[in-house]
Amino acid sequence: MINRLFGFLLLMLFLIPSTGLQAQKRYWIFLSDKDGVAFDPYQYFDPAAIQNRLVKQIPLVQFSDMPLRQDYLDGIQSISGNLGTVSRWFNAVSVKADMSELRKISNLPYVLDVREVLMVSRETEEDFDPEIDYEVDQLRSLQINAFGIKHFEEMGIDGTGVRIAVFDGGFPGVDTSPMFQHLRDSGRIIATWDFVKDKEFVYDYSSHGTSVMTCIAGVMEDKKFGLAPGAEFLLARTEVTREVFSEEENWLAAVEWADKNGADIISSSLGYTFKRYFPRQMDGQTTLVTRSANLAASKGMLVINAAGNDGDKKWQVIGAPADADSVLTIGGVSPDNGYHIDFSSYGPTFDGRLKPNLVAFGKVATSNQKKVKQAYGTSFATPLVSGFAACVMQIRPEMNNMEVFRELEKSGHLYPYFDYAHGYGVPQAAYFTQESLEVSPTFEFVDGEFDLIIRPLNPNSDEFFWNEEDSSLMSGDDYSYEPGLEEQILDTVFYEDSEWLEESAWVEDTAWVDENGWAMDTVWVDETDWGMDSTWVDETVWAADTAWAVEGDNEDMFANEEDFFNGESFFDDSQFNENSTDRYDLDTNYLYYRIVGEEDEKIRRYAVVNMQFTDEFLIPWDDLENGDRVTVHYQGYTSSFQY
Repeated sequence: MINRLFGFLLLMLFLIPSTGLQAQKRYWIFLSDKDGVAFDPYQYFDPAAIQNRLVKQIPLVQFSDMPLRQDYLDGIQSISGNLGTVSRWFNAVSVKADMSELRKISNLPYVLDVREVLMVSRETEEDFDPEIDYEVDQLRSLQINAFGIKHFEEMGIDGTGVRIAVFDGGFPGVDTSPMFQHLRDSGRIIATWDFVKDKEFVYDYSSHGTSVMTCIAGVMEDKKFGLAPGAEFLLARTEVTREVFSEEENWLAAVEWADKNGADIISSSLGYTFKRYFPRQMDGQTTLVTRSANLAASKGMLVINAAGNDGDKKWQVIGAPADADSVLTIGGVSPDNGYHIDFSSYGPTFDGRLKPNLVAFGKVATSNQKKVKQAYGTSFATPLVSGFAACVMQIRPEMNNMEVFRELEKSGHLYPYFDYAHGYGVPQAAYFTQESLEVSPTFEFVDGEFDLIIRPLNPNSDEFFWNEEDSSLMSGDDYSYEPGLEEQILDTVFYEDSEWLEESAWVEDTAWVDENGWAMDTVWVDETDWGMDSTWVDETVWAADTAWAVEGDNEDMFANEEDFFNGESFFDDSQFNENSTDRYDLDTNYLYYRIVGEEDEKIRRYAVVNMQFTDEFLIPWDDLENGDRVTVHYQGYTSSFQY
């Protein structure tokens, strides 16, 4: 009897599927050719896309536009039983397959390569309350006036005629909220698609996309929250909200859809970092999503992506696709002092290119489907710049996307100064609407006995932090602020249905706990909700940043001045050796400086110095090496000192 029972149990063991051995995973299948396929661009593309290509002199038919061979797809499907995302740009298709099926697919004569589709943890959010409290309203005014929006408004510039594709986790309320009534009334939500559910309806799930849209085009009671309420929109849901994982492939599918539907700008507040990659892979060429972003730029679209919210975490640097050479990467600054907000991810890329390119406020006034509120993250700095870029495209229609890219950089309030926390600063409307203004020197270099002295020519200004002649930026005394709030919570936007979650910056998944009680998978929520796996181990040893510090009252944020990425970050600083001659509206009482070495042209140190209560700033000669170049920006003027 016992033997018969044992035999029955053994038989059942073999009949039960072995999920460990035969579990299906998702893979990208890359194909060899598109021989014999037919393609009519006038049937495939939206008329706006056709017009864009003609104006920008981009060929109407490119290899990457053509469809995949149907016989190849049929052959793959006959083995896997399914097909997922089809990418014309990469001549690839995603499938679910176990190892046996994958081996068969790999042996097909027209299969060039196979790559696993990696996964990343994601977040899990009546009537709209139109009330805007005083503090939020002041922040709303500040976040758009930081760009000098009045210069656009005087010319009637609001992004009209520019088409923006927004990629996010959902857009609840965009179809009902009074914040977007002007878009609905004028029919300027051109197309929508949910790449997770494969359907048109996107007005559900995470309200993160709603908050992003507010920062581009929101208007409530004639009060603007963004700079481009006149733009047109394509809304793509690419991220999973109520499931455990989302897939990078949705982003790839969405960027091709945006191209097909005539997007001028892609505004993406999403990113892919740890759980998938290592810092050394943030090199602008490794990840598929980064390559896709560069390809989008080659097809005439301006791709704008958030730097990320890992500046105060272990990862710290930008993610993909923000590492792409042709992506305009946006970091965050605090509205309370104008310099780097602690969670904003740092540059450079692993191969040493400047990132972020520009910055905007990382603390904003925005909305979800329920109410107007504050939120934190480079997710919201990004759409502010996207709206600004739409205004530039409206005022300079003769420029192609990469020309706009370069001019946006030049419009930064710090330009030609840059560093790995602020890029070129906050872009300024006056750069595009006014003639260049001559800037008188605001400081001088003095050779001291023991120090290089940086001496302001108008010391001890009475202004607090924003020195704005036209008062479009408010003084610190006019804007109340609760210190430390950004440390308590980076982004509350995903959790409006649970008030207690608004008081916490993280949500812990207790389902995965090892025998020592350590959480194996803890989801730290920032504006992109990039997951943080506590078991992740960095394979490289690298410093907190390039010796970034905020100096003033003898306070250094970071004491570690080791070389970033073990000395492998390089940037050619030679082109910025000349004094600047242009001054734009944004100004502060903070002095920015960087030190670049002669041999490797690497930024060895950069910092911001509070000059409100001091007449000079000293850099000890002992801190400089022969050939170092010290570049300083203060109150609109930039100059360099060669040691």
